Amino acid sequence: VTRYNIGDKGWVKGYDKIERGIIVEIRCRATKKGLLDVYCDLKIKGYRNLLPCPEEFIFPTKEELLKSL
Repeated sequence: VTRYNIGDKGWVKGYDKIERGIIVEIRCRATKKGLLDVYCDLKIKGYRNLLPCPEEFIFPTKEELLKSL
């Protein structure tokens, strides 16, 4: 189970700025130690490429992101 779904909006610190994006892809992989890595690719307005981001660095609100810094 992931925290976010495709189409959800989230806040991240990327490209040296705080950005809001839409999750367009979710990738999961199991490590040798049995851990699950979850990465989300976000579409950020004004950027050509998607921003890959570990799920734990995506926040539902700008305020929650700012509190984490």
